[in-house]
Amino acid sequence: MEEIKFGVPQGSVLGATLFLIYNDHCNASLNGSVISFADDTALSYTGDTWEEVSTKMNEDLLSIQWWFCQNNMMLSVEKTKYINFMLRGSNRMENKVVLKCNMFS
Repeated sequence: MEEIKFGVPQGSVLGATLFLIYNDHCNASLNGSVISFADDTALSYTGDTWEEVSTKMNEDLLSIQWWFCQNNMMLSVEKTKYINFMLRGSNRMENKVVLKCNMFS
């Protein structure tokens, strides 16, 4: 068995609880609403314009990237998804989404 020097052991009995405790500090200062279940996290944003939502998202992504680096964690980019919802009749957002974060490049 390999020794774990930092982080949370994936698949362990206490893994999900330890991850939530470990990750709680990162979530405290985000613009978006945070929804977590086990080791999955979703961020939800609202705004009057798509530009406002995009700005909030990018600020949070930079903050998350910094926090992950400081805590020797990695984002599973292949598991990361983006979806937008809007009221019927609202201005449509352009199909191209640009996130100003080198984590996604």
